Amino acid sequence: CAVKWSGLWFVVGFGLLVVAWDVTARHVAGVRRWVTAGVLRDGPVAFVHLVPVAFVTYAITWFGWFRSDNGFNRYWARDNPDSVLTRLLPDSVASLAHWHQAMYDFHVQVGDPHIYEANPWSWIVQGRPTLFAHADVSRGEAGCNADACKLDVLNVGNPVVWWGGALAIVIVVAVWLLSRDWRAGALLVPLAAGWLPWFQFQERTIFTFYAVAFVPYVVLALTYVLGMLLGPPGGAVRRRTWGAAVVGAVVVSATAVFVLFWPMWMYTAMSLERWQLLMWLPSWRQ
Repeated sequence: CAVKWSGLWFVVGFGLLVVAWDVTARHVAGVRRWVTAGVLRDGPVAFVHLVPVAFVTYAITWFGWFRSDNGFNRYWARDNPDSVLTRLLPDSVASLAHWHQAMYDFHVQVGDPHIYEANPWSWIVQGRPTLFAHADVSRGEAGCNADACKLDVLNVGNPVVWWGGALAIVIVVAVWLLSRDWRAGALLVPLAAGWLPWFQFQERTIFTFYAVAFVPYVVLALTYVLGMLLGPPGGAVRRRTWGAAVVGAVVVSATAVFVLFWPMWMYTAMSLERWQLLMWLPSWRQ
């Protein structure tokens, strides 16, 4: 949360997930009124374990600001003694509260069109990655060995991982609905926490790199499905053999694509032909 406020949704998501696990455990154990008991007894405990800890941790990250004499908006309360915040809170806390309100108001109202803005629907398939840096160079410049080269930093994710992960998410949802596998739920809840809240900001200027918050769960979803394909240890040899072949093909493909895209992630000179080879989707071009 201290790095990205959207982390708050993960606190909410994991809190609800923990309570759901406790409620389910009571049901499996045969406890009467398991829903009521789980919510009323385990819910407050989960709240105390998560929310105050998160709040205190977040507040500690502002320690340097409280200690400073020139922190941004540090003395806003002193200059605005008639504010409701100033009358209700100590000056330093009122100043911090005002800054938070100002930051929130600014970010929810950002709506200027941008060439690289991307709807959350497209994030999961890397539909419109953000170009962080670009330059056109000629032979002999910046390591260019062709008549004309491009230098790019395009934040497109590994297509094998992201496209495979997008398909894996669909499978994980089906597994969770059909078998109630707790591992599937443990993947889907934080994934939803990092992705779904952005759909309510359709008018806001947002970018695909916001997906960085839930990248681990895309990877874990793909890993989960690859584990299903591989099969359990000690399973049928034929099944394990075919499963290992598929898993190996995915891993090798992801590694090969990583090597292929490396120059575009590291701002290394690429010939026009090499650059065009990496433009797998029209939306990846400038």
